[in-house]
Amino acid sequence: MAMLASGDNSTPDATPRPSYYAYALYSRAFGDKMVAAESSDLAVKVYASRFSGGEVGLIIVNENDKNQTVTFDLAGFTPKGKLMGWVLTGKSLNEKQVSWNGTVGPLGGGGPFPIDPIKAYRGTFKTDKPLQLPIQARSVSGIILY
Repeated sequence: MAMLASGDNSTPDATPRPSYYAYALYSRAFGDKMVAAESSDLAVKVYASRFSGGEVGLIIVNENDKNQTVTFDLAGFTPKGKLMGWVLTGKSLNEKQVSWNGTVGPLGGGGPFPIDPIKAYRGTFKTDKPLQLPIQARSVSGIILY
């Protein structure tokens, strides 16, 4: 599977494949410097980074078939309580058709395009408690904490 469809009768040429969206999510939510992160659930992978402006970027991969609530210890980071993010989902981890922030791609495979007009999720959180985020089943989430 390449980044863009080519010669596939079920999908128009140049339709972005799921791998395109993984790179798009990473380029938006992963900062300049990788920092240590770990998960207590083997089916939930967490990768953390810092942006040059001080924000924390998180990439969270939920391989579970069920939604998860993930609790974060943000040691060494004092957030302002704002976040933005993107979520890539499919019916399975190897799905050809994916959704970007809830917008579904074409039936033949891939995801919605272009993605820039699809707004990032935005939210706030309390900074005096551990951060808890709901993470969808079979998803990759990219989140920036401010």
